[in-house]
Amino acid sequence: MVQSERLIHPGVRQKRYVHIMVKLSACLIVKNESCILPRCLESIQSFTDEIIIVDTGSTDNTVEIALRYKAKVHHFQWRNDFSAARNESLQHANGDWILYIDADEIIDEANALKIRSLINREDIMALTVRQCIPQQCNNIATSFYSEYCRVFRRHPKIRFEGSIHEQILPSIKRLDCKTRQRCSKKNGCLNQGKEKLWGMMMWTVNSTKKDYNRLSTLFNDFIHFIAQICLSYLIVIRFQHFHS
Repeated sequence: MVQSERLIHPGVRQKRYVHIMVKLSACLIVKNESCILPRCLESIQSFTDEIIIVDTGSTDNTVEIALRYKAKVHHFQWRNDFSAARNESLQHANGDWILYIDADEIIDEANALKIRSLINREDIMALTVRQCIPQQCNNIATSFYSEYCRVFRRHPKIRFEGSIHEQILPSIKRLDCKTRQRCSKKNGCLNQGKEKLWGMMMWTVNSTKKDYNRLSTLFNDFIHFIAQICLSYLIVIRFQHFHS
Protein backbone atom coordinates (compact mmCIF):
# COMPACT_ATOMS: atom_id res chain seq x y z
CA MET A 1 0.00 0.00 0.00
CA VAL A 2 1.25 3.49 -0.84
CA GLN A 3 -0.24 6.83 0.11
CA SER A 4 -1.32 9.31 -2.58
CA GLU A 5 -3.53 12.38 -2.85
CA ARG A 6 -6.25 13.54 -5.23
CA LEU A 7 -7.87 16.91 -5.75
CA ILE A 8 -11.59 16.68 -4.83
CA HIS A 9 -12.31 20.45 -4.67
CA PRO A 10 -10.23 23.56 -5.40
CA GLY A 11 -7.78 23.82 -2.54
CA VAL A 12 -8.93 20.53 -0.90
CA ARG A 13 -6.97 17.34 -1.26
CA GLN A 14 -8.06 13.89 -0.04
CA LYS A 15 -5.54 11.29 1.02
CA ARG A 16 -6.12 7.79 -0.21
CA TYR A 17 -4.27 4.48 -0.27
CA VAL A 18 -3.53 2.77 -3.55
CA HIS A 19 -2.89 -0.97 -3.62
CA ILE A 20 0.33 -1.88 -5.43
CA MET A 21 0.07 -5.35 -6.93
CA VAL A 22 2.79 -7.66 -5.71
CA LYS A 23 4.23 -9.66 -8.61
CA LEU A 24 4.98 -13.37 -8.37
CA SER A 25 7.43 -15.17 -10.68
CA ALA A 26 7.28 -18.94 -11.07
CA CYS A 27 10.70 -20.45 -11.78
CA LEU A 28 11.28 -23.96 -13.17
CA ILE A 29 14.22 -25.94 -14.45
CA VAL A 30 13.28 -28.62 -16.99
CA LYS A 31 14.61 -31.27 -19.32
CA ASN A 32 12.39 -33.52 -21.45
CA GLU A 33 9.26 -32.87 -19.39
CA SER A 34 6.72 -32.77 -22.22
CA CYS A 35 4.47 -35.42 -20.66
CA ILE A 36 3.99 -33.63 -17.35
CA LEU A 37 4.76 -29.95 -17.93
CA PRO A 38 1.30 -28.91 -19.21
CA ARG A 39 -0.44 -29.95 -16.01
CA CYS A 40 2.02 -27.98 -13.91
CA LEU A 41 1.75 -24.84 -16.03
CA GLU A 42 -2.05 -25.09 -16.06
CA SER A 43 -2.03 -25.00 -12.27
CA ILE A 44 0.17 -21.91 -11.92
CA GLN A 45 -0.51 -19.67 -14.89
CA SER A 46 -3.65 -18.12 -13.38
CA PHE A 47 -2.02 -16.78 -10.20
CA THR A 48 1.56 -16.05 -11.24
CA ASP A 49 2.62 -12.94 -13.13
CA GLU A 50 5.35 -14.60 -15.16
CA ILE A 51 6.75 -18.07 -15.70
CA ILE A 52 10.50 -18.45 -16.08
CA ILE A 53 11.71 -21.75 -17.50
CA VAL A 54 15.35 -22.74 -17.70
CA ASP A 55 15.79 -25.66 -20.09
CA THR A 56 18.90 -27.75 -19.53
CA GLY A 57 18.92 -29.63 -22.83
CA SER A 58 15.50 -30.99 -23.80
CA THR A 59 15.30 -33.08 -26.96
CA ASP A 60 11.50 -33.40 -26.96
CA ASN A 61 8.94 -30.60 -27.35
CA THR A 62 9.26 -29.27 -23.78
CA VAL A 63 10.30 -25.82 -25.00
CA GLU A 64 7.37 -25.60 -27.43
CA ILE A 65 4.95 -26.48 -24.64
CA ALA A 66 6.46 -23.83 -22.38
CA LEU A 67 6.12 -21.17 -25.06
CA ARG A 68 2.51 -22.20 -25.58
CA TYR A 69 1.87 -21.14 -21.99
CA LYS A 70 3.63 -17.79 -22.54
CA ALA A 71 6.61 -18.83 -20.44
CA LYS A 72 9.93 -17.04 -20.83
CA VAL A 73 12.36 -19.78 -21.85
CA HIS A 74 16.11 -19.61 -21.29
CA HIS A 75 18.68 -22.27 -22.14
CA PHE A 76 21.38 -23.40 -19.73
CA GLN A 77 24.19 -25.88 -20.17
CA TRP A 78 23.74 -28.62 -17.59
CA ARG A 79 26.78 -29.17 -15.37
CA ASN A 80 25.57 -31.59 -12.68
CA ASP A 81 24.59 -28.74 -10.36
CA PHE A 82 20.94 -28.15 -9.56
CA SER A 83 21.65 -24.95 -7.64
CA ALA A 84 23.42 -23.43 -10.61
CA ALA A 85 20.39 -24.10 -12.81
CA ARG A 86 17.96 -22.84 -10.17
CA ASN A 87 19.99 -19.68 -9.64
CA GLU A 88 20.03 -19.10 -13.38
CA SER A 89 16.22 -19.00 -13.29
CA LEU A 90 16.34 -16.44 -10.48
CA GLN A 91 18.56 -14.23 -12.63
CA HIS A 92 15.78 -13.89 -15.19
CA ALA A 93 12.88 -13.33 -12.75
CA ASN A 94 11.33 -9.86 -12.41
CA GLY A 95 8.70 -10.49 -9.75
CA ASP A 96 8.76 -9.28 -6.15
CA TRP A 97 8.40 -12.91 -5.02
CA ILE A 98 9.64 -16.22 -6.38
CA LEU A 99 7.79 -19.53 -6.48
CA TYR A 100 10.06 -22.38 -7.45
CA ILE A 101 8.30 -25.50 -8.61
CA ASP A 102 9.09 -28.66 -10.57
CA ALA A 103 7.35 -29.91 -13.69
CA ASP A 104 5.78 -32.85 -11.84
CA GLU A 105 4.17 -30.60 -9.24
CA ILE A 106 0.89 -28.72 -9.14
CA ILE A 107 -0.69 -26.15 -6.84
CA ASP A 108 -4.44 -26.31 -6.34
CA GLU A 109 -6.68 -23.26 -6.38
CA ALA A 110 -7.14 -23.03 -2.61
CA ASN A 111 -3.42 -22.93 -1.95
CA ALA A 112 -2.81 -20.56 -4.85
CA LEU A 113 -5.13 -18.10 -3.10
CA LYS A 114 -3.25 -18.58 0.18
CA ILE A 115 0.05 -17.83 -1.51
CA ARG A 116 -1.29 -14.70 -3.20
CA SER A 117 -2.68 -13.49 0.11
CA LEU A 118 0.48 -14.09 2.13
CA ILE A 119 2.92 -12.46 -0.28
CA ASN A 120 1.12 -9.17 0.28
CA ARG A 121 2.31 -9.15 3.87
CA GLU A 122 5.34 -7.02 4.62
CA ASP A 123 6.53 -8.89 7.74
CA ILE A 124 7.61 -12.18 6.13
CA MET A 125 10.41 -13.08 3.75
CA ALA A 126 9.47 -16.63 2.75
CA LEU A 127 6.81 -19.32 2.88
CA THR A 128 7.21 -23.05 3.43
CA VAL A 129 4.85 -25.46 1.74
CA ARG A 130 3.67 -28.91 2.77
CA GLN A 131 3.97 -31.20 -0.20
CA CYS A 132 1.74 -34.19 -0.77
CA ILE A 133 3.55 -36.84 -2.83
CA PRO A 134 1.22 -39.66 -3.99
CA GLN A 135 2.61 -43.19 -3.78
CA GLN A 136 2.04 -46.19 -6.00
CA CYS A 137 -1.26 -48.00 -5.49
CA ASN A 138 0.28 -51.09 -3.86
CA ASN A 139 2.14 -49.10 -1.19
CA ILE A 140 1.02 -49.22 2.43
CA ALA A 141 1.10 -45.43 2.59
CA THR A 142 -0.98 -43.65 -0.04
CA SER A 143 0.91 -40.37 0.30
CA PHE A 144 4.16 -39.00 1.65
CA TYR A 145 4.41 -35.49 3.08
CA SER A 146 7.38 -33.17 3.32
CA GLU A 147 7.94 -29.47 3.91
CA TYR A 148 10.18 -27.12 1.97
CA CYS A 149 10.61 -23.40 1.53
CA ARG A 150 9.21 -22.82 -1.96
CA VAL A 151 8.11 -19.16 -1.98
CA PHE A 152 10.44 -16.27 -1.11
CA ARG A 153 11.12 -12.65 -1.90
CA ARG A 154 13.42 -11.91 -4.81
CA HIS A 155 16.64 -10.73 -3.21
CA PRO A 156 20.23 -10.73 -4.54
CA LYS A 157 21.49 -12.57 -1.47
CA ILE A 158 18.88 -15.33 -1.61
CA ARG A 159 20.32 -18.11 -3.72
CA PHE A 160 20.25 -21.91 -3.87
CA GLU A 161 23.07 -23.94 -2.34
CA GLY A 162 24.20 -27.53 -2.89
CA SER A 163 24.69 -29.22 -6.25
CA ILE A 164 21.99 -31.75 -5.40
CA HIS A 165 19.12 -31.63 -2.89
CA GLU A 166 19.53 -27.90 -3.34
CA GLN A 167 18.37 -25.65 -0.51
CA ILE A 168 17.19 -22.03 -0.46
CA LEU A 169 16.48 -21.70 3.26
CA PRO A 170 20.11 -21.32 4.46
CA SER A 171 20.57 -18.07 2.52
CA ILE A 172 17.22 -16.78 3.82
CA LYS A 173 18.16 -17.60 7.40
CA ARG A 174 21.40 -15.67 7.04
CA LEU A 175 19.29 -12.58 6.42
CA ASP A 176 17.60 -13.27 9.77
CA CYS A 177 14.15 -13.14 8.19
CA LYS A 178 10.77 -14.57 9.10
CA THR A 179 9.15 -17.51 7.30
CA ARG A 180 5.54 -18.59 7.33
CA GLN A 181 4.14 -22.07 6.73
CA ARG A 182 1.43 -22.77 4.17
CA CYS A 183 0.18 -25.83 2.32
CA SER A 184 0.72 -26.83 -1.26
CA LYS A 185 0.34 -29.97 -3.32
CA LYS A 186 2.76 -32.09 -5.24
CA ASN A 187 1.86 -34.65 -7.86
CA GLY A 188 4.72 -37.14 -8.07
CA CYS A 189 5.76 -38.54 -11.44
CA LEU A 190 5.23 -42.29 -11.04
CA ASN A 191 5.50 -43.45 -14.63
CA GLN A 192 9.20 -43.00 -15.34
CA GLY A 193 10.98 -45.88 -17.03
CA LYS A 194 13.01 -48.22 -14.81
CA GLU A 195 16.28 -47.31 -16.54
CA LYS A 196 15.72 -43.57 -16.11
CA LEU A 197 14.61 -43.96 -12.49
CA TRP A 198 17.56 -46.18 -11.60
CA GLY A 199 20.02 -43.77 -13.23
CA MET A 200 18.49 -40.88 -11.33
CA MET A 201 18.78 -42.76 -8.03
CA MET A 202 22.41 -43.74 -8.49
CA TRP A 203 23.35 -40.24 -9.67
CA THR A 204 21.68 -38.88 -6.56
CA VAL A 205 23.65 -41.16 -4.28
CA ASN A 206 26.99 -40.43 -5.96
CA SER A 207 26.46 -36.67 -6.11
CA THR A 208 25.27 -36.51 -2.52
CA LYS A 209 28.44 -38.27 -1.36
CA LYS A 210 30.46 -35.71 -3.32
CA ASP A 211 28.58 -32.85 -1.65
CA TYR A 212 29.14 -34.44 1.73
CA ASN A 213 32.91 -34.31 1.23
CA ARG A 214 32.71 -30.68 0.15
CA LEU A 215 30.37 -29.35 2.83
CA SER A 216 31.04 -31.50 5.88
CA THR A 217 32.82 -28.63 7.63
CA LEU A 218 29.48 -26.87 8.04
CA PHE A 219 27.47 -28.58 10.74
CA ASN A 220 23.97 -27.83 9.46
CA ASP A 221 24.86 -28.87 5.93
CA PHE A 222 26.59 -31.94 7.31
CA ILE A 223 23.40 -33.11 9.04
CA HIS A 224 21.28 -32.36 5.97
CA PHE A 225 23.50 -34.20 3.52
CA ILE A 226 23.91 -37.24 5.80
CA ALA A 227 20.13 -37.50 5.90
CA GLN A 228 19.93 -37.21 2.11
CA ILE A 229 22.56 -39.92 1.62
CA CYS A 230 20.56 -42.29 3.86
CA LEU A 231 17.33 -41.46 2.07
CA SER A 232 18.89 -41.99 -1.35
CA TYR A 233 20.28 -45.40 -0.41
CA LEU A 234 16.92 -46.40 1.10
CA ILE A 235 15.17 -45.52 -2.18
CA VAL A 236 17.70 -47.60 -4.13
CA ILE A 237 17.21 -50.62 -1.83
CA ARG A 238 13.42 -50.39 -2.06
CA PHE A 239 13.63 -50.04 -5.84
CA GLN A 240 15.81 -53.14 -6.13
CA HIS A 241 13.46 -55.13 -3.90
CA PHE A 242 10.34 -54.03 -5.77
CA HIS A 243 11.75 -54.99 -9.19
CA SER A 244 13.59 -58.14 -8.13
